[in-house]
Amino acid sequence: MHTLTRPKNTISVIKILTTVSLLSLAASAHGSSFIQVANETEAAVKSAIGTLNSLTEDACTIYFPAGKYTITTMAGPDAINPTQVTNLVLVGDGPATVIEFVGTGAQDRFRVTSSVNLTVKDISFLVTSTSNGGRCFEFKNAASSLSFLDCDFMFEGSGSIKTYPFTMDYDINSISIKRCNFKGMELNMKGSPGIVLSDNYLEDTTFQIQSNSGSLTGILIHGNIFNGVYGSDTAIDIDTAMSDVTITENQIIGAWSGAGTGIDITGDVVTENILIKNNIIANEGDGLDPVTYYNSTGITLSTSSTATVKRISIIGNIIEKHGTTGVEFSGAAESLIFTENHIMNSAGVVLDAAGDINAIVSTNYFANNSDIGLSLESSAGNLNTQVNANRFIIPDTAASHGVRVYHSQGTAIVTTYLFQNAFTYDAFVDAAITHDSAGTASVVSRIFDNVFEGDAGDREHPAAGSYGTFDIQWRDIDTTLN
Repeated sequence: MHTLTRPKNTISVIKILTTVSLLSLAASAHGSSFIQVANETEAAVKSAIGTLNSLTEDACTIYFPAGKYTITTMAGPDAINPTQVTNLVLVGDGPATVIEFVGTGAQDRFRVTSSVNLTVKDISFLVTSTSNGGRCFEFKNAASSLSFLDCDFMFEGSGSIKTYPFTMDYDINSISIKRCNFKGMELNMKGSPGIVLSDNYLEDTTFQIQSNSGSLTGILIHGNIFNGVYGSDTAIDIDTAMSDVTITENQIIGAWSGAGTGIDITGDVVTENILIKNNIIANEGDGLDPVTYYNSTGITLSTSSTATVKRISIIGNIIEKHGTTGVEFSGAAESLIFTENHIMNSAGVVLDAAGDINAIVSTNYFANNSDIGLSLESSAGNLNTQVNANRFIIPDTAASHGVRVYHSQGTAIVTTYLFQNAFTYDAFVDAAITHDSAGTASVVSRIFDNVFEGDAGDREHPAAGSYGTFDIQWRDIDTTLN
């Protein structure tokens, strides 16, 4: 019987293996060619790409050793355009591998002109000029998948113009960006199924998703930190037909002095499944007056009145200091769940039935909002809302309300059930609950078992407006908070 024993020098052998050896062995093990860029010159980079383009294998790894590579132009012949390779990896030594783009022309970037599965990892990209839009990669053909892992994309030029690290003329089937750092960038993704932005740090950077054609399915934006989104910029902007969108556990700390937005989702065809959960969206930038409400918005969702969303869930988010709106949904939804959110020092929450909406608003905390805590509106469609177990802290401004039920036009039916909510207000509050109209809708409200506490002010503002009909019933009102 033979016994296999571990060679005594195994550890020593592993220790002396260089990065080159390990990468080369890994490439060979997977049937992949291995190319090492010979030195830090642009000529060496072009030579490596030229070798890639002539390979007959279907997979290749190009290794950029530690150093600073300066790229002035990557003209047509220098594009990544392999005739056989369909799986390509560009890899470096982490922050020690820096590729700097210094040219001013349209060719100052890596240009991918063939259909290829591309993975880029452990490389830092530095842009110092905006003359070419600050691009690092240009995709001139449809690709099956793109992955950027553990990379840095930094703009260190002068001026306030953002740079675009990726240019996509075609939809990409799958895009994954994980554990990367971005500074001063606009990420504009165009793709089809499967876009993942996960565990990245984005400083003064916006993320936009569009589609050249068709509907996007499967968008995951998770665990990212957006720090310092300025002016009128939007941190996360999804503007296309879509379904299965998940935005969870992101921190969006803005410095909006203009009409910026944390999360903006707009699509004429949104079929189902939008989940926005456990995000922090706050306007707390340096240099902003801490007591001023700036014209920013926490979350905006907008669909056409004919594109009914099957399921929207907005759960457990913290929305703070947005002077336009904390959260606004306008469109149509079979099921909208809004629960366990904290809306503070903002302009509250607006649900606007441009089409029919069925909504549950439950166990949220509305505190010190500048206008209305929760506004239930019908601009065209029927609105059916259950509002229960929420806490409203109403500030001492003349126009402040806890809940407002309002319709502006049409013959819609606005039905609201308010029960087991707690309202705290003071001497200057207008009303805890108010109804008004400017249209011909029918308003039905059932207000049961709520708790009200305040020195003065109305629990309910009388129904106002010269249009529509009001059917409002109250029951068992308690005036003491436990």
